[in-house]
Amino acid sequence: MWQNSITFISSAPRGKGILSYSRAGDSIGVGGTSTMFKHEWYRFVILRHAKNGHVTCERLGWPTTWGTLGQFIRQAGLDESGRESMDALMWLQERKLIALKKTFPNGNGYLTYDYDEYDKQRFFWGDFSIYVTSEGSAYFNELETKAYAAKQAASPASKQNSIGFHA
Repeated sequence: MWQNSITFISSAPRGKGILSYSRAGDSIGVGGTSTMFKHEWYRFVILRHAKNGHVTCERLGWPTTWGTLGQFIRQAGLDESGRESMDALMWLQERKLIALKKTFPNGNGYLTYDYDEYDKQRFFWGDFSIYVTSEGSAYFNELETKAYAAKQAASPASKQNSIGFHA
């Protein structure tokens, strides 16, 4: 829908009806419209990168590590060191919007374990995959629409000069 959709979070203007994401903590938007809550931003970032990443390996999902996922979250202007990123990932998994998988080579093939089949204490050690389900794609589309509306609301209005051209 649009490029670099999440990069504006940390650079959103402060004051004038816009809740700063990094300070106000809960949402960004203008006057209560086009609002995305903090937990939705985390889900949006995870789904966005999982959808973009799993195109090359459709059946296994997006191969990643906790560090790589944290890097995408940090690049989006969010805090990757708190609970929010793990909470967002688990929320998506519990609602079957994503499938978390762990894959190991085994002779000429692979052994794949779903999150529920593997030791939860060790699942995020090393590589794991995030597969976006069809329900997850639909949810991502909803979040993308909200993120786009929030971005439009956070953008300064275009200005016209004295002869009517947009500056």
